[in-house]
Amino acid sequence: MKKHLFLEGQIRTGKSTLLRDCLRPYRDNIGGFCSQRLIDENGEAFAYRITDAGILDVEASYSPYLEHIFAIRSDKGAQKDMEVFEKCGVKLLKEARKKNLILLDEIGGSELLVPAFRDELYNVLGGDIPCIGVIKLNEKAKFMSREAGYPGIVADLNAQLRKDLIRRFDARIIPFDESSKRDIEEFICGKLMTL
Repeated sequence: MKKHLFLEGQIRTGKSTLLRDCLRPYRDNIGGFCSQRLIDENGEAFAYRITDAGILDVEASYSPYLEHIFAIRSDKGAQKDMEVFEKCGVKLLKEARKKNLILLDEIGGSELLVPAFRDELYNVLGGDIPCIGVIKLNEKAKFMSREAGYPGIVADLNAQLRKDLIRRFDARIIPFDESSKRDIEEFICGKLMTL
């Protein structure tokens, strides 16, 4: 069994929902982070924030009082606060080393533009604790670069991360499909049932 497991697939297909549902019974053993979609009064994605891995809800209602929002829709397009990854993201990754499994949901996007976060992510992946998560498709990283105003380097960093996951960090990247639940449950049981 590989050390790490990551799902990939099209957006809004249920990858994070399935992953977090499978992890719910083990939440006390999990560190890391989640990206949470914040919806407006019309049920539309309005903002995104980074949360502790113990908060397994994929989406929540937007409130200006919520912390750690890294992207928010505005009249001028998406406004980003990459400092969230440098402060909160790095802290969550460091704290995750005290747990038995690390959730990284999701990686491979704009967070890779933050050197401190990227370095800590690589430290976690190279450490002793198994990781499970979602990795953004490279096509989506390219789209983000074009449409969302992120630097073109996001797609390059995503491609490098994918190579490193396989070559350096003993990870398995699987497409999200009907067999994903079985793969996730086998991975979790293999990593946590020996505790």
